[in-house]
Amino acid sequence: MRHTLIAKNLEVTLALRQFFEAKVGKLDHLTPTFSDHLVSLQATVEKNLKRGDFTTSVSVHFPQQTLHAEAQNRDVQGAIRMAFDEVIRQVDRFKSRLRGEHRWAASRDD
Repeated sequence: MRHTLIAKNLEVTLALRQFFEAKVGKLDHLTPTFSDHLVSLQATVEKNLKRGDFTTSVSVHFPQQTLHAEAQNRDVQGAIRMAFDEVIRQVDRFKSRLRGEHRWAASRDD
């Protein structure tokens, strides 16, 4: 999976980069059937100078659909973690729709 990290009003440290890479690795593990050049991820981490909190925006682009999540937290790693957790939930739901699991439940009721 191709991925980029954009930081606004914030310096990307080695620890932050490693934390981000670990989250991307977890998400990449959930999408092994998709080709690496077809799936891309863009994350933006922004520090709000007035409030002192962090906003993270994560977008995952598949050929069929784009998934997006945003999170705010007073901790930069917490904001990244919350946004990635939401995207992971969306990826699981997207994969279940591709497999047609919504039709499985309907056929069991009959």
